[in-house]
Amino acid sequence: MNKPRYTFAVLLLLYMLPSYKAYASYYPFILQSKPPVCNHCIQSSDTVIVLHHNLIQQLLSSGVFIGDSSSYVIPAGAINIPPAGELIRTLTVEITAQRSILYKELTPYLKEKIEQTSYSITVTVSSGADPQEYVIQKENLTSQQLEQLYVTVAHGIIDFYSSRRIPIVYQTAFAITLTAITLSPVYIDALKELKDYAHSGSGFQASTCIENTKLPSLVVIPALTWFMLHDPVVTVNYWHSISFMMQAGYRIKLPLSLSCTPFIGAGYTMHIISGDTHHSYPPYSYSQSIYYNPQITAGIILALMLDPQLSLSSSAAYTTYFESSSQSSYCMYTLGFTFHCNWQLYQTMVYH
Repeated sequence: MNKPRYTFAVLLLLYMLPSYKAYASYYPFILQSKPPVCNHCIQSSDTVIVLHHNLIQQLLSSGVFIGDSSSYVIPAGAINIPPAGELIRTLTVEITAQRSILYKELTPYLKEKIEQTSYSITVTVSSGADPQEYVIQKENLTSQQLEQLYVTVAHGIIDFYSSRRIPIVYQTAFAITLTAITLSPVYIDALKELKDYAHSGSGFQASTCIENTKLPSLVVIPALTWFMLHDPVVTVNYWHSISFMMQAGYRIKLPLSLSCTPFIGAGYTMHIISGDTHHSYPPYSYSQSIYYNPQITAGIILALMLDPQLSLSSSAAYTTYFESSSQSSYCMYTLGFTFHCNWQLYQTMVYH
């Protein structure tokens, strides 16, 4: 819209409204932990319990896991609720202590007795479908290495399950939005009965485009059109027509920023006619009459996107209006500009 040839469009004051942004969220895994098993552990059993407690706290603080499923409430609007048990994960830790005695020779007659303890650890996270969904095993660890491994295990489990979380799919908010306003000059090619009064006409049309989130390609196009007939017969002083049409179309996107929208519609037209129905020769006695007629139309709209806020639009439509004992038709051609906007007319509750 900042290009010189589009500066006139600012007169419409069409500003884009902020669009709604949904933030992704996930179902947490429900963590069930079995007490750690430490084989052949004596003095270090308390240390193992502390390490295991710290591991659980790290997993729960990540947000990937929760510990008490009874306090968890399915978010309002979620439509992909997992089956019972699909989110449950069971953590099992088994440690085996292995003691060995070594003798370090200090002198040929003196040796120092050295007792060493090494650990083997197996961490398993199981699900209902896979009893070994996540497994890590390490052997020959010192006490210090065992403590460091617990931190590494916590990060590994969090990373593994972060990528396997189930995103919460929320109920899609139904919204109706006015997305465009089109202003176009109009050319009328008279057909059938209307051709007895004039061959052509011209005027102006203003239309809008209304879309919804359920069927974004289906558009509703209310249109208000005014035109007057050119050089009508001598018994007609002037002929003005104002029509309102409610049209529905299906937008088809084409290459090169083009789109094609076939449409059909129905509405009413009002004819304001100044004419003489009593005399066939001058002097004529003109009087004004107003007629209301139902009408139907079918046509096609071609649009070329010039920038995100402006398109060049053209249309061709065949319209028939019905009188008490006859019907008249005309072809209508337009060429104008479409100004894109985002005015929300209606929206149901949004969940996020």
